[in-house]
Amino acid sequence: MAVLLTFHNLEILPVFASEFQAFLAKNLETFEKGYGIIKEMGELLESSFGGIEAEKVSQMVDVVAFKEHEADVLQATLLKKMFSQSAAMSTPNFFFG
Repeated sequence: MAVLLTFHNLEILPVFASEFQAFLAKNLETFEKGYGIIKEMGELLESSFGGIEAEKVSQMVDVVAFKEHEADVLQATLLKKMFSQSAAMSTPNFFFG
């Protein structure tokens, strides 16, 4: 799908700007927290997946799961608003938005 966006300049309508920015920021925050888990994998392996390091990573996973839930809530809010404003959007912008 990302390749298709190179053929069409996606316009974010101003009415969606704040919700879209919040959704984007939350997804980036979630990604960064997930990347933190990946960076801990070496330490987790050295600890044989136990002890303090395992508890630390487990807590990190819980944080990422909650961040993903927050992103899902923001996505639902954005989609509801998009569907309510679909008549004002071009078909490609609605489809790719």
